[in-house]
Amino acid sequence: MKSSLTPVSQCGRFPQPIPMRQIVPIGLAVASTFIVTNPAYAAPVGWLQTSAGDIPMEVSDTWFTIGLDMPGSRQVAAERIRQQPSLIDHEIVVGRDGDTSFMARIAAPMQNQTHFRAALAALETQPGIRYAQPAVVPPVGTPIGVADEVLVTVTTSLDYAELVEIADLVGARFSHVIPNTSCLVFQFTAATPEDLFDLTDAFLSVPGVDTASPALIPVRDRRLTLNDPYLAQQWHLAKIAAQSAWDKTTGSGNVIVAIVDDGYDMTHEDLKSSTNIAAGQYDFTGKDTNPAAGSQDNHGTAVAGLAIGIGNNGKGIAGVCPLCDWLPIRYGVSTTDDVTLFGYLKGKNVHVASNSWGYYNVPSTVSNAIYDLAINGRGGKGTVVVFAAGNDNINIDTYKDISTAPGAIAVAATTKTDAKASFSSYGNSIDLAAPGEALWTTDKAKGGYVNGKYYSSFGGTSGSAPIVSGVFGLVFSVNPTLTRTEAESIVYANTDKVGTGYGTNGKSIYMGYGRVNASKAVTAASGSTGGTTEPPPPPPPTAYCSGYCGYRSPTGCYCDTACSQYGDCCPDVCTTCGYCN
Repeated sequence: MKSSLTPVSQCGRFPQPIPMRQIVPIGLAVASTFIVTNPAYAAPVGWLQTSAGDIPMEVSDTWFTIGLDMPGSRQVAAERIRQQPSLIDHEIVVGRDGDTSFMARIAAPMQNQTHFRAALAALETQPGIRYAQPAVVPPVGTPIGVADEVLVTVTTSLDYAELVEIADLVGARFSHVIPNTSCLVFQFTAATPEDLFDLTDAFLSVPGVDTASPALIPVRDRRLTLNDPYLAQQWHLAKIAAQSAWDKTTGSGNVIVAIVDDGYDMTHEDLKSSTNIAAGQYDFTGKDTNPAAGSQDNHGTAVAGLAIGIGNNGKGIAGVCPLCDWLPIRYGVSTTDDVTLFGYLKGKNVHVASNSWGYYNVPSTVSNAIYDLAINGRGGKGTVVVFAAGNDNINIDTYKDISTAPGAIAVAATTKTDAKASFSSYGNSIDLAAPGEALWTTDKAKGGYVNGKYYSSFGGTSGSAPIVSGVFGLVFSVNPTLTRTEAESIVYANTDKVGTGYGTNGKSIYMGYGRVNASKAVTAASGSTGGTTEPPPPPPPTAYCSGYCGYRSPTGCYCDTACSQYGDCCPDVCTTCGYCN
């Protein structure tokens, strides 16, 4: 595998060369059911390329993935698996009704890996099964399913024919280019994890290939914490001074907040009106234009209400940005779906993309797509990409969480007393904090969290992220000329410094720049001349970090040529970022 990646401009690449195979020692105990800590592998099946270094992967002896020829339900997937007697005692962990890919685990390892693979090979011969193969396991984090595809991002000058020839040698074929990206998809007819990682390594040896990884089926964490009993309604709005911000704006129909989640009650009285849904809604699970929630999908409806719930309609609740337009997006299953999704949003006029889900060990192909959306979305002005940091009370940088991707804003959760929520994850990559417990919001009218249209105990960083997204919606509503970096700088500079752990750079590993304050941010944005001033120049080519002030490097710090002026760089900018004023 190559020792580093060279940034290029066409695909929204990382702002510095990425050192490969830097393995961080792990010694953490966490509460999540599926998080595992494994020893370093003497002979990994392959290395997963991430923005923070390569991660060794070992083949699992209990977890596996199956792909169906046609979309099916969890019940259909379970019936297919039960056709193989040695796999009867299993649990489906990943996959929803309408998916084509599912990940499952058996209760106990078989006699050896050979027996396990033989059982999966037999399953693969069943009608309707496209593939069945073991999952892979990182040194720390959740097991990860592998599909039958490899994703490759390339420079525009690369001749694709060389990649096609390499793929042909191992039984793979070129499938398609993901729209609005420079990411190519290659698909196997039949493949093992070894085949997928071998092809990845072969692609990375070709000049002009930027990133490559197998298409993954991660355990997608909906970042929710439930609390009982019901508490006071919408206390979080007063905490972030939303009412004061509403004196200036309650949002604009010209500002689009995309909510990416598991699906929505598209007929909810506080989510749907005749004018508030932006064009382009999409379901990346069903591959159609109806992002409605499935029977098991309650999360997205609650998340949407916190960000853009309709206000002043005499019903229920109000979101932080009640008059912003929203773009409902239902996420898919694989990392191919994720890259496609972020590329799709880049082609829309999305101001804010809110994500209350995530997974660890995010591959570079996905991080690239997030960074590309952040930098090149909204016609080049940039899209604010918000991610929930997670509820496992762990260091998100150590676990290479998706919220640490360059260009993403990682959001932590606070309590009613402005303390760090006990479950909230932390780390140098935390950017902002917002309330995350006992939040009153919308609920599916049928089959939701409770028997009704509203729920008062939603929580977790899943609740914090849409609150932050709503604040950004208000900021863009009073000043639509702002670029992404200008909007982020305004919100960062106008927080409440609650909690502890703030360093000389103004950040805390628990709260980032602080808990959002909608009133302060909107006031500052109202007086800003956004979009009229030239940004500071980029650093010289020898610098490790590139981009303008406020761009985060994969190491977590902020690097540019004007660090001393803006005060947003790590104290050790010279050694960490590789550039000194």
